[in-house]
Amino acid sequence: MFASRELLSLESSQADRLVAVAEKEVGVSIKKNPERVLWYLSSVNIKYLTNYCAAFVRKMLDEAGIDFRIRSALARKYVAKNSVKARDVWAGKISIPKASLAIWFRTTSKWQGHIGITREKWNGKKGKTVEGNTSDNNTREGGNVELKNRTIEPYNYFRIEYFTVL
Repeated sequence: MFASRELLSLESSQADRLVAVAEKEVGVSIKKNPERVLWYLSSVNIKYLTNYCAAFVRKMLDEAGIDFRIRSALARKYVAKNSVKARDVWAGKISIPKASLAIWFRTTSKWQGHIGITREKWNGKKGKTVEGNTSDNNTREGGNVELKNRTIEPYNYFRIEYFTVL
């Protein structure tokens, strides 16, 4: 077995703040709270209702006062130079700090993806996230902000591919 390597990340107060502001949004729904979803989308200069997972993450970064250069409505754009392959986390080579970004790719698309914020240190196959534009019953694009228990599944067509450590 590999010795797990811990990555440097945000100060714990910043990480706690990011997770706290994101968790306060749990329960927001595109159907019940469209004005709140438009508020998330405004962080990436979109003025109409659409998929919003990356806009949710961007708005939470802004609200937590975290300086992060990427500002996009596309989850895949949040892969950066310091991003870590999910397979390395799955294999136990690296543990991911709280308040990192988990980024999904759809293997059949060049642009489709999903993104969420890790709620605690992620070590191994399973972790906890807070995500926008998801559901509580694992259907695609549920439209809610939810707390999720997630698993790295390296062979799925839609899977966590990277973690970006802030």
